[in-house]
Amino acid sequence: MKLRVCLTFAGAALFLLCLKPGAGVSSGTEIATVNGDAITSDEFLMDYRIVSAGGEGSVPDTTLEGRKTFLDRVVAKHLLSQYFTKRGWDTLSVWDTLLLEYNRGQYLQALYYEAIPEARAPGLVGVPRLMELSRAYVDSLQKAYDLVVDQKAVTLMADRSVVRRMEEGEKQPRLVWADLFTDEEKATPVARMRGGELTLGEFVAQIDKMPDFARPTGGNTDQISLTVEHFGREKIFELEFNKLDLREKPFFRGKVRRKIEELVLNNMFMGMEDTVTVTPKEIAEYYESHRDEYMTVPMIRLAVMSFSSEDVARQAAKKLEEGRKFEDVAVDFSVYSGSEAGFDTTGLITKDKAPALFDAIWEKTIGSTSGPIPEGNNWKIAKLMGRQDPRLLTLEEATPMIDERLSLLKADEALTDLLAELRSQAKIVVDERALAALVFSK
Repeated sequence: MKLRVCLTFAGAALFLLCLKPGAGVSSGTEIATVNGDAITSDEFLMDYRIVSAGGEGSVPDTTLEGRKTFLDRVVAKHLLSQYFTKRGWDTLSVWDTLLLEYNRGQYLQALYYEAIPEARAPGLVGVPRLMELSRAYVDSLQKAYDLVVDQKAVTLMADRSVVRRMEEGEKQPRLVWADLFTDEEKATPVARMRGGELTLGEFVAQIDKMPDFARPTGGNTDQISLTVEHFGREKIFELEFNKLDLREKPFFRGKVRRKIEELVLNNMFMGMEDTVTVTPKEIAEYYESHRDEYMTVPMIRLAVMSFSSEDVARQAAKKLEEGRKFEDVAVDFSVYSGSEAGFDTTGLITKDKAPALFDAIWEKTIGSTSGPIPEGNNWKIAKLMGRQDPRLLTLEEATPMIDERLSLLKADEALTDLLAELRSQAKIVVDERALAALVFSK
C-alpha cells in the first residue's frame, strides 16, 4: 500500500498554508512539466509538507536525489490526473453525493483564502497569527449575519429528547433525533441569520450524522443550544460562499478536483483489488514464509483494585496474604467507585494496556494476585482471572488475512505497472536548477 499512500495527497490542515516557498525560488516557479502540465514550487512544497506531517519516518530526504525521488511522486499524481481526465471520470455524476459533504467542509477554507490575504501568501505570517485572523474572520461573519438561536426550539428539542431518553433507558441505543419530531415541527426554524435560516429538520439530520461522543445529550439545553450555534455558523459559511460565488474560483475548483482524483484513484485501486486472483498455493507459500506474522499475542484477564496511597495498598496486600478473599478486601480498601464490588474487571487485554500489572502477574497461576503496583497517581493490586497463551494461527484461520494482504500487493503492482506505462508515453521535463534551489523551511 506504500505506493497508494504516497500518491494520495489528502486535504491539509490550515497551517499548511504557511509553508514558505523559500528564498531560492519565487512563489509559482515552474520546476517540472508533465505533458505540458506545470508542477510549481508551491505545489511541490505543499505536497512535501503534507507527506512530512505523517511523522518523522515519512519525511522525504531533502538532498537533490531525495527531491528527485519526491518529485517522482508528484509527477505520478499528475499522470493519474491526466489519465482520469481523458476518460471523463472526473465528471461522473456518481461522485456528486460523495463530494457534497466534502464541498461543505471546504466552504470555510475557500472563504479564508478569499478574505484573508495572509492565507494566499505562504510564509507571510506564522501559524498563531493565521489562526488568530481565522477566528476573527469567523466571529465577524457571525456578527454580520446576526446569527440568533431560537430558544423555544431548543426547549422543544430538549423536552422531547429527554422524554424519549427516559422511555428508552440509558443503556438503550442512541436517540434517533429525526424520529422525535413531526414533519410540521421539522419546518420550524431553530436559528435565523440574515438571508437564511436553519430548520429543525436540517438540524436533527446533522445530529444523526454526528459520532456518539459529539452528539448533545437528550434533555441538555446548553449542549443543544451550542450545537445549534455550530450548525448555524456552517449555514452562514455556505451563504457567504454562495454570495461571493466562490464555486468557480481556482482555489475551490482545485480542491474539488483533487478530491475527485483521490476518490477515483481509491475506487480504481479497489477495482484492481477485486479483480486479482490469489490462489490457495500462494496463500500457503506466504503462510509458510511469514509464520511469525500469524502468532497471537499473550493476553490476560484481570480483576483490579485501586488505592489512593501505597500504605493502603500494602494493608490490602497483607490481608490477602493472610487469606482474606479478594472481593472482601476490595470492599474494605479499594477506592474504585465504578462498581459496588470495589474492583474493576477487564476482558482479555494485551501487555500494552497495563504493562506493569502484566509483568507482575503473567507467570502466576490463575487466581493469584500481584503485590501493590504504582500506576499514575494510584496503586493497584490485580488478580489473574484468565490467560490466553500465544499460539500460531492455523492456515485456515490465517487465510482471510493472507488473501487480503496478497490482493492488496497485487493491486499495488497493477497500479505500478499502469504508472510505468503512463511514464513511458509521457513527456516529462524537470528544471533541476529550480528543484535544487528550493528552500525547505520548518
